[in-house]
Amino acid sequence: MNAGLNRETKRTSEFANGDLPQYLHLAASDKLPTRVYVSGRGTSYFPPNHCTIYRSDDAGETWRATFFSDPRFNKPGMMCNVVLDCQTVVSGNRDQDVTRNLEVSASNPDVVAMSHGRWYFLTTDGGATWKSPHEGGGKTDADGHRVWRNNGWVVTSTWNYYIDPFDSQRRYLCYTDMGFARSFDGGHMWEWDQKIIPWKNTTYALAFDPEVKGRLWGAFSNVHDIPNENAIYGKVNINRTGGVGVSDDYGNTWRKLSLPVERATLSVVVDPHSPKEKRTLYASVFGSGVYRSDDGGGTWQLKNTGLDESGMYRCLKLVLHKDGTLFNLTTGKRPKGSTAGVGLYRSTDKGETWQKISTGQPWTWVKDFSVDTEDSRIILVAASREKGGLYRTLDGGKNWNLLVSKASEHFGGYFHPAHKGWIYLTCCEGGGKESGLYLSRDDGQTWEPFRDLPFGNIQRVAFDPADPDHIILTTFGSSAIWAPSIP
Repeated sequence: MNAGLNRETKRTSEFANGDLPQYLHLAASDKLPTRVYVSGRGTSYFPPNHCTIYRSDDAGETWRATFFSDPRFNKPGMMCNVVLDCQTVVSGNRDQDVTRNLEVSASNPDVVAMSHGRWYFLTTDGGATWKSPHEGGGKTDADGHRVWRNNGWVVTSTWNYYIDPFDSQRRYLCYTDMGFARSFDGGHMWEWDQKIIPWKNTTYALAFDPEVKGRLWGAFSNVHDIPNENAIYGKVNINRTGGVGVSDDYGNTWRKLSLPVERATLSVVVDPHSPKEKRTLYASVFGSGVYRSDDGGGTWQLKNTGLDESGMYRCLKLVLHKDGTLFNLTTGKRPKGSTAGVGLYRSTDKGETWQKISTGQPWTWVKDFSVDTEDSRIILVAASREKGGLYRTLDGGKNWNLLVSKASEHFGGYFHPAHKGWIYLTCCEGGGKESGLYLSRDDGQTWEPFRDLPFGNIQRVAFDPADPDHIILTTFGSSAIWAPSIP
C-alpha cells in the first residue's frame, strides 16, 4: 500500500462506495510480471480516491490511477479518458461503479479488459485511454439523430420489440432501466434518449394507431422487471410511478395521459374499430386493474368487475383480438404461492365485465400469454414454479392441457405468424434444461432446443414479416437478439 493508492478510511462523498477502498481484483501478465493492475473501490465519487484501475510499473512500489470514465472528470491529470457511449452522451455522466472483473492479456500487458454492472471497457495502451466495445460507436444521421450500433455487448433487459406498421425501417425497443430506443434503418443503428419519455426507467409496451402515421401509445413505469422474480418476490418497490403516454411524431416527443392513478403500467392496447378522433384504449395497471378510455386517453374508467377475486389486480398484459374479445393476464404474489386471482380473464363487452377462463389451473406465477390471431379460442399461457410449463386451450378455456415443461420458470409461448403449427417457448431466469428457447414445428408434439444462443434468459419472440427466416428475441439481460427461426 505505497504511494498513489487510496488509503482513506472514511468516505468524502455521499456517492462513494464505502468508507474503505477495498481492492477487489489484481492482475498481471506473464509477459511483464512487474506491470500490475488493481481495481479500487472508491471512498469518493470524483477523483482522487474514486472507483478506478490503478497501475504499477515497478511491482507495486508506486501506483497511479488510469481509469476516469465520467465526462465531468475534468481536472488536470484526472480528465475523462474513456470513449463515451450512448448512455453517457445523453445523460452527461457515467456511473463510475465498482469493477466486476479485471483481466490482462497474458502476452501483452498493455491490453486490459474489465466489466462494470452495465459496461465493458478495454484499453490497448496500458490505461492511457479506454474504449467502450459494448457499442459500435455513435454518429449523427442525416436527420440529426444521434445513433449507435448495438454489437451484442449491451447489458440490459428488453420487454418488447416493434416494427412500425407504416414504415418497416422504424423499429422500437422497450427497455428496462434505459427506457426506450428507436431505429430508423431496420435495426442496424439505434437512438437512445431516456429523457423524452414520460417515466424514465422502463417502457413495457407500445400500441400503434391503425390509421394515423406516427401516433403511438406507451406503457411506462419507474418500476423495472415486472413480472420477473425480484418484482414478484417484493424485492423492488412496485408502488413507484408510471402510466400511459402518447406520441404523435413516431416517438420524438411524448406527453402524459391522466390515468386516475400513477402506477406501473405494463400494457396498452387500442381498439382499431373505434373512431379515429376518439380512440378506445385499454391499459393494465399493476396493482390497480384495467382502465378504459373512450376519448383517446383524455379520461379513464376502471373496469374491474369480475376481474381477480384476490383483489391484488397484478395485471400484466392485455390482448384485444380482432373479433373484439379482450383478454387480461393477472399474476400472483410470491412467496405466498396462492392461485387466488392468478390466471387469464376474458371480456366480450369492452371490459365492462370479466370472466376467468383458467379456473382450476394450478398457476401461482404467470408471465405472458399469446392468442392465435385467427381463432381467439386458441391460447397459450406460460407458468412458472408450481406446475411450471406451457399450457394451451383450444376451446376458449373450457379445457387446458400442459403442452410442455422445460424449466422451473417459463416466460411465454408464441405462434409463428407465417408457419402454422410452429410454437416458440421461452425460458427465463435460469433457462431451460437444454436452452432458453425451444421450437415445436408439429403443433406442440415435439420440441427442439436452440443450443447456439449467445444468452440464455429469453423473454419474448418478435417477428419481422419481411424476414420469415429469422426471429427477434427480447431478453432479460442481453438486449435484443436477431436469430435464425429454426435451431
